[in-house]
Amino acid sequence: MKTESLGESNPHTAWALGALAAALEAQPTKVSEAEDLYRRAYDARLAVQGAYHPRTIESALALAACLRAAGKYDEAKPLYDNAAAAALRVFGEFHGATATGIAGAATCADAIAAASAGAGAAGVAAAAAAAAATEAQHARAAAIIAALNLGKHAEAEPLYRRAVELCSQTLPRDAQGREQAFTIAALLSRAGCLMKVDKPTEAQAVYDRALAAKVRVVNSQAHPEVAAIASLLAAAAMATRRYAAAEPLCRQALAMAQHGVGMESKEVRVVNSQAHPEVAAIASLLAAAAMATRRYAAAEPLCRQALAMAQHGVGMESKEAAAALSEYGRCIVLQGRHPTAEPLLRQAIEVRIKTDGEGGAATAAARIALAECLAAQQDPAGAEMFYAPAHDTLKTAAEAAVAAAAGAPPDSEAATSAREAALAAAGAAHGLGEALVAQNKGADAEVVLRQALHTRKKWLGQDHKDTAASLAALAACLGALGRYGEAEALFRADLEAAERAAGPNHPNTATAMSALAGCLQAQGKLAEAEPLFMQSRNVCTTQLGPDHPNTLTVTANLAACLAAQGRHAEALPLHEAELEATKRVQGEEHPDVATSLNHLAACMQALGRLDEAERAARQSLALFHRALGPGHPNSALATNTLGLVLLAAGRPADAVASLEEAMAVRPVWGGWGSHL
Repeated sequence: MKTESLGESNPHTAWALGALAAALEAQPTKVSEAEDLYRRAYDARLAVQGAYHPRTIESALALAACLRAAGKYDEAKPLYDNAAAAALRVFGEFHGATATGIAGAATCADAIAAASAGAGAAGVAAAAAAAAATEAQHARAAAIIAALNLGKHAEAEPLYRRAVELCSQTLPRDAQGREQAFTIAALLSRAGCLMKVDKPTEAQAVYDRALAAKVRVVNSQAHPEVAAIASLLAAAAMATRRYAAAEPLCRQALAMAQHGVGMESKEVRVVNSQAHPEVAAIASLLAAAAMATRRYAAAEPLCRQALAMAQHGVGMESKEAAAALSEYGRCIVLQGRHPTAEPLLRQAIEVRIKTDGEGGAATAAARIALAECLAAQQDPAGAEMFYAPAHDTLKTAAEAAVAAAAGAPPDSEAATSAREAALAAAGAAHGLGEALVAQNKGADAEVVLRQALHTRKKWLGQDHKDTAASLAALAACLGALGRYGEAEALFRADLEAAERAAGPNHPNTATAMSALAGCLQAQGKLAEAEPLFMQSRNVCTTQLGPDHPNTLTVTANLAACLAAQGRHAEALPLHEAELEATKRVQGEEHPDVATSLNHLAACMQALGRLDEAERAARQSLALFHRALGPGHPNSALATNTLGLVLLAAGRPADAVASLEEAMAVRPVWGGWGSHL
């Protein structure tokens, strides 16, 4: 026992006494034994560390709670009063210990008054007077707790900052230069608050200080609390989009968590397993850093590792597993392997329904992820099946949030929540609208796309890129309905807004320019479309580089415009450049490479270079089969291209076989057009 080796008046002994008291208090038959141990722990803390030490405050509150539970209100009240006064001095008003002390003292005062009040009218009046006397204290405690629970972070941040200053002043470092535990706790509280008010750069500096302090205290990098703080520091770095700085922090946190050794506290968590949820969370964070820097091949094994950890640590029917499934699926989607990602995303939805319910926001997010995956596979009907319920869920939530925020100040949390909910619903409406357009359901699509556009204009402004995306989607919808005049007007408005917001040489302007050119091309206005495509490509190449996805897209668009004018010789070097850049960026096995090969095959055929055209067409078809499967629309279109090449080469029997194979896929995938 620690009392024998260290003596009664020792912090370690006090900790052991308090821990034993808590264990006894939790057993109904041994509650009476807990009081003496709590009292000894408090006396030890008071003697050694003083009334204003955080651990003394903690011990006072524990003893007071035990006494109150035993009906000893006269003894409990002064302990609560002392603890409240000490907590106010050390932590300030906005702290749980302050609120606990104030509320406990008021409750004890109420009980004492009720017990001493006599019978009859006089007794009732005395009890009422006593209740009125403590009402202000109850209200004060309730306000503190409400602020803590509701997360009034803007109010809390300066109070947390003051708490850090007070801890530093009243809780000096020990002889070895180590901070007190409550100083570190105050630092972590302040950093967490800074993250909540979207100040990750400031939070990172505070987390960095807390991490260094914790390492000094435990004298080890391989400690679970050190790992937890390192994880928070990495998350702050991620929030500042400093992914290169975040990645080594994530790796450090992961190594710490994997070799953690536990701690002496009520929250003992020995992290010595790859299957521990903390290790899984840090692996997920590291994967996110890799994905943010477009290193998907490096991210994939980390996502797989995080999923395995979640599965063995908390089970597959958990929120952690659902998040790991979604992130793993997203990583694979970003590599263009949509069929491989699809079952993971479907499983994520199944888990989310169990953990969050059919109408949960996380369930809606999982549905949107799968819908996007299906849309990328040119399965708009499948995408609609998941976009629609997600949109219904998010629209209902947005309406409730907006109603709740009515009359609230623009910078209030209610207004912020309403904005976020409305924009989430707008994102789902945008995706749903595009899926409907792809199925030739233009009338239905127009309704939801106008909703998305209206919401984004309201909350983001006319010139925001998301507003521009919805404007472009609505214009495309109108074009699909044959209302080219309206579509062109919207595309021109989109371009004007981009030029106002970002200038003529910005990538967003180039995107709007390319969209307008596409609309003009669809109307046969090739002479007007060509210079816009050229200008867009020049801006993308200059501002983003020749290998950026936007540059590759507009290069393909320009080549198609030249081909539509019969200028295949001019289009050929563009197709060749697009193919080589796509291989560099996406890898040899990405479906986008197959798309580029298909473009090249069509161009070679038009130039009469049929052997080269057949080779490119077969390469495209084989790659689509490997990446997407033979029943995919893109595989069918590549088969169609091969058939046309064979027909031009004078091999009608082979051509008919390929063309019939391509046609056989069409009924399975409704509503698709040429995506190549």
